[in-house]
Amino acid sequence: MLSDSLLLHLALAFAVGSLWVILVTVLSEKKGSRFGGVLAGIPSTSALAFLFIGINQSSAAAVQATTVFPLVISFTCAYVLFYAVFAKKGFAIGLSISLLMWLTVSGVIVLSGLKNFTLSLVCGILVSAATFYAFDKRLRLKNFPGGEKKIHPH
Repeated sequence: MLSDSLLLHLALAFAVGSLWVILVTVLSEKKGSRFGGVLAGIPSTSALAFLFIGINQSSAAAVQATTVFPLVISFTCAYVLFYAVFAKKGFAIGLSISLLMWLTVSGVIVLSGLKNFTLSLVCGILVSAATFYAFDKRLRLKNFPGGEKKIHPH
């Protein structure tokens, strides 16, 4: 049986996550897709996860969990990039390839036993910068202010 503490933590996580999604959706509609993308990219659920790891296990366990975080989150950004590139071939193909890429890279990171936060941070910054550059310069995606939807007929 689930403990009351765990149920409370699950309810809090659900409530915070739901409020965050609502806030991001409303602000994206008002401020534009680029602003919404930046907000959606904030790792709010990770912060909550670290909090609950600290509460349920220990602060040392939460600190240890953050070691690979910058690198893993940068590959989550790359996942979105791979989806944007391969979704042109269809939703299932885009999702499958990008998910396979993310699972492979995340698995390699976990199996590597990386324990150096500085290395994780530097590599994470490099991967994120390359990803943002590719989105901005290579894919030439347009920002749609005010949530305006631009649909181009084929």
